[in-house]
Amino acid sequence: MKHDESALNHFLVDVFNEILKTEELCISNYGYKDLSIRELHVIEAVCIAEEKNSDNRATKIAAALNITAGTLTTTVSILERKGYLARFHKEMVDDILENLTGEETEVFIRALGGISSFFRKKYKKGMNHSEEVL
Repeated sequence: MKHDESALNHFLVDVFNEILKTEELCISNYGYKDLSIRELHVIEAVCIAEEKNSDNRATKIAAALNITAGTLTTTVSILERKGYLARFHKEMVDDILENLTGEETEVFIRALGGISSFFRKKYKKGMNHSEEVL
């Protein structure tokens, strides 16, 4: 009986490793040499959630992948840096624009531009005067 258990375990480990090697080879053959299996599975889960218009919150996607929300966040950050995923800011932008008139939108964009300019100037000033406390 012990021999059967060992043989089955060995077989399952070998099959699992072969599946991983096959997935990695497929990813590489399609030109995605910079993606890991985990990253590919995260992209797939995000796309499925988006396709189904289902809940695409990090906690739901992490649960679907059986990983922690922290692991998902780290992986999404890596994928974002690599250019494979973008965080979902579009929903927020669309909602803001739906609630503003054209004139209000222009004023809002000018105001945000002013705020951005202020921080850019402060950042440059801080870089030139590192002893100054902001």
